[in-house]
Amino acid sequence: MGRKPAHPTILAAHKSSRAIMDSIIEEAFNVMTLSGYQTHWDCARDFLEVFYSKLVLATADHKSSMLQDIAAKKRTEIDALNGAVIELAERSATPVPYNCVAYNLVKFIET
Repeated sequence: MGRKPAHPTILAAHKSSRAIMDSIIEEAFNVMTLSGYQTHWDCARDFLEVFYSKLVLATADHKSSMLQDIAAKKRTEIDALNGAVIELAERSATPVPYNCVAYNLVKFIET
């Protein structure tokens, strides 16, 4: 019998999972900045504040499209998300270990 997945607000509240999410986002912002891209937020910290205070709560009861794809045994959008961060990182020889682990875990699940 499988365990029910943790609720997103629990993931955001847990120190260990939050550290992983913070690192993935910080790597993405670093690569984005090095590549000359901009977003609505000046830095990862500004985004993380909105992410935890508003976005996680607003979408807590949603079933993510990636989770739906995995449940349906379909390919996910991981290539367009973390895969894009990895591709940009390779161009600037910037290490993005957290994005690589997340990417590889999802790719493993897809197989």
